[in-house]
Amino acid sequence: RILKLILSKEALAEDVSLESVASMTDGYSGSDLKNLCVTAAGRPIHDLLEREQKV
Repeated sequence: RILKLILSKEALAEDVSLESVASMTDGYSGSDLKNLCVTAAGRPIHDLLEREQKV
């Protein structure tokens, strides 16, 4: 339920299973889950910036 709340306003890919993510994050606090989501959302941008720096 916490993941659904955190991500309620986000557009998720159709293949994202919140149930699967929840099963892998058993014991995480709400703050842990929020940080996980923020980090995951920023990862593609981080990867893109790294590729641009190498060019």
